[in-house]
Amino acid sequence: MRHLFASIQVICPFGTDRPDVETVRDFLGSLPLAASLLFRFLFWIFYWLPPLIVFRPHTVARLEPDAVDRYLRWWEENRLAAIREGFVALKTVALLAQTGKDWEPR
Repeated sequence: MRHLFASIQVICPFGTDRPDVETVRDFLGSLPLAASLLFRFLFWIFYWLPPLIVFRPHTVARLEPDAVDRYLRWWEENRLAAIREGFVALKTVALLAQTGKDWEPR
């Protein structure tokens, strides 16, 4: 789960606070198995994909700030709607983890 929290820190960098591990575990546990696995897979891809996108041999947590900006822009401005929507979902989970709000599906 370390790559998940490193990705969250990149997506929503609110100071130096560590994301709430319990909030993310509770959220992923409240989802159906397929959705939980999809979120974990999305975070895994987000963490390991930078070498193919910004051509730096690092994970997202070790990129320099300009490379992070280019990488996030690639996700936000991609031609494929599925990639853009996946990034919106990742940002939602990252914001949920950073704010520590209780997850209440409705």
